[in-house]
Amino acid sequence: MAKAKLFKAASPLLVLALVLALTLVPVASPQAVSAATGQQGVTGTVNSSNVAPSITAVALKNATYVAASAMTPQITFALNMTISDNNTLDDISTINIAIYHDTSAGSNGTRPSTWTSSSWDADNCTIFKWTKTGGWAMVNGSAVTTWTLNGTINSDTPSNLTLTEGTWSLAFKPGKLAMEAGGGDTDEWCFCVNVTDAAGATAEDISEVANSMAAYLEIATTVAAISFGNITPGGTAAIQTPDSHILGTNVTSNDAYELKGNSTSPWTSDGYNMSLSGGNTTPTGTRQFALTVDNAADGDGHPTTAQAVNTTLSQITGLGSVAAPTTGVTDSEGTSDTSLYMDIMLGNDIHIGTYTGTIYLQAINA
Repeated sequence: MAKAKLFKAASPLLVLALVLALTLVPVASPQAVSAATGQQGVTGTVNSSNVAPSITAVALKNATYVAASAMTPQITFALNMTISDNNTLDDISTINIAIYHDTSAGSNGTRPSTWTSSSWDADNCTIFKWTKTGGWAMVNGSAVTTWTLNGTINSDTPSNLTLTEGTWSLAFKPGKLAMEAGGGDTDEWCFCVNVTDAAGATAEDISEVANSMAAYLEIATTVAAISFGNITPGGTAAIQTPDSHILGTNVTSNDAYELKGNSTSPWTSDGYNMSLSGGNTTPTGTRQFALTVDNAADGDGHPTTAQAVNTTLSQITGLGSVAAPTTGVTDSEGTSDTSLYMDIMLGNDIHIGTYTGTIYLQAINA
């Protein structure tokens, strides 16, 4: 009986604990929740202005595209210009190039005021142009010149104009009269590259990538042969053919030069010889002749101041420093021309015959 009483006493406590536990659990009540939203878009704009092209590199190469540090007339060179444009290379419309001689100290001188043939001057300034529609051209107008576009290699344009950077290449040969320059501060050749885009924005670079120009010279005579005509031994004669009495020289040079002359010896005729005496009077030696020369003459073509011609090259008096031919703006190229007059004097013992020899004329940069 005691065991049963203990069980009954515990039951009310257990039930109470369960009831209390249940009363601690909250009970949620239903509420309304809204899912509605709102949104509005606006358009944003910004204008990006045109940026001028830029010239990032200029370099002179020879015909095998090796860097060149000096120029020589009539030899092919390539001026490479690396150009960039934010709007792609297709935006480039014009490239102007001036190659010009400068004598101003401490600067690269003044580039041409225009990019037309009115600035062309073969011995001092040449102009080349590239256009998107026409490609490469030399801007010499009607002037006859030995400057040339292209050469043993050709000028070039970037193959892909959709890129933002590329290299144009101007192939050219300097003209025969392009002034000789040692490359010093007051005697140099400069390159000016001027680039224009479709909007008219420009970039310009002036450099001395190769500022010296080598000397150039060539000489030609106005006639292939001269004749002193018929002379009695012991006599003297001026040039008879041509009847102007003139042996002329035409010199093409980009620097001052001296003119020299000499003659072969002996002159021969069917096995007979006569030797050059080297004097300027009638020779007295055995079977000798004398030649004289001057750049001035009397009315019959006899040299005014007779200078003896001998077998070694000797400077002709008064022609020790002849100015190089020059050109003005828009002029064609020319030559420096000299008229020479000669006498021949025969010794008294010259055998009858037609004697032939060779007279040489040489021009050397002074």
